[in-house]
Amino acid sequence: MITLERLKSYLRIDSDYEDDLLEQFMEAATAYLVGAVSDYRNNYSRYPEFATKADLLTCVLAAEYYQNRDNSAHDMSYTIRSLMAQLQYFPADTEVMSTEGVPTIENGDAAMGMLAMFDANGNLFNSGIKLASNADIEEVLDEVGLTVKGGG
Repeated sequence: MITLERLKSYLRIDSDYEDDLLEQFMEAATAYLVGAVSDYRNNYSRYPEFATKADLLTCVLAAEYYQNRDNSAHDMSYTIRSLMAQLQYFPADTEVMSTEGVPTIENGDAAMGMLAMFDANGNLFNSGIKLASNADIEEVLDEVGLTVKGGG
C-alpha cells in the first residue's frame, strides 16, 4: 500500500496543508480498485508484480482526484485504463505447466509443422502410422533433419 509520503512525492507536494484530503483520495482510489478488480486483496498480497502496478495506479488515481477537484466530467487517461486492464486481467491463479522430462525440439518452425502432424495419442494424422514412444518421435524428426534435446 502506498503511503502519504509516496503520494506527496508523486504529486510533488511539500506542504502538509492538504494531507487529510490526500489521505481521502488514497482511500478512495484503493476502494475503487478493490471494487473494480476481482480478488484485489488476495492478488495484492500474493503477487509483487500485481502490488507494484496497483500501487502505481493508486497514485495515478489519487492524483487524478486531486488535480480534477472541480467535478468536471472527463475520460480516464490512457495510463489509468491500461493499468486497470492489466490488474483486471492479471493471470494470478494460472497454473504453469512444467516442461521437466519433456523433450524439446530445435528449429521451432519446422518442429511445429512436424508436431502438428501428430495427434495427442501419437498417431500420424490420416496415415495409420502410430508412434509408440519418444524414441519413435526422435527417429522421425531425425530423418527430417530436426534435433531433439532430452527433457530432464
